[in-house]
Amino acid sequence: MAKEKTFNALFSSIKEAIIASGSKHSDRWCGMLDAYKQKFFSTYREINYYVKSNFMEDTTAPLDRHKCSACFMIAAMMSFKTAEQSLEREAMAICIGLTVLRTFINDKRDSSDAALSAFLDKRNGSFVMPDCICDEHNFIKNWASEIHWAYKQYEFVLSLANELFLIETFNKKELEIEILKQGDSK
Repeated sequence: MAKEKTFNALFSSIKEAIIASGSKHSDRWCGMLDAYKQKFFSTYREINYYVKSNFMEDTTAPLDRHKCSACFMIAAMMSFKTAEQSLEREAMAICIGLTVLRTFINDKRDSSDAALSAFLDKRNGSFVMPDCICDEHNFIKNWASEIHWAYKQYEFVLSLANELFLIETFNKKELEIEILKQGDSK
């Protein structure tokens, strides 16, 4: 079962990240988070339980950071209503998911996480997104559009968890490239 203490700590990180983003939606998003915090938590708890029950052998183990982040994203999709075609809700869900993932990376601080955390710190805590080769939109816009059209209750958790894992892996590869370039310049 999802712990309220953990949820509250992540909730605070999410609000801080939204404020720090400087988005034109920051005030509205923080207001929605405050107004619907209990609904958001109960929805997250429900999704967390569903994922553990249906996709994990050990239902008492905590979710990995990618599944947890995906659960937060879907809870946001289910808890907050915005204009249907604006993709604002989806953008907010992405911001929430990446913030939760970043928070876990910062908290674990094992050897690979420490290096990745430092790499992200150099980019103001932001993940590097791959370039899109299929159209003129950026990765986040394309991802928001995908979430909008694919979103169906809880079945989307594993897909989102996989994308979050791939974003983290992409950033680890970017870090390796940066380290190699630094070695070449010496």
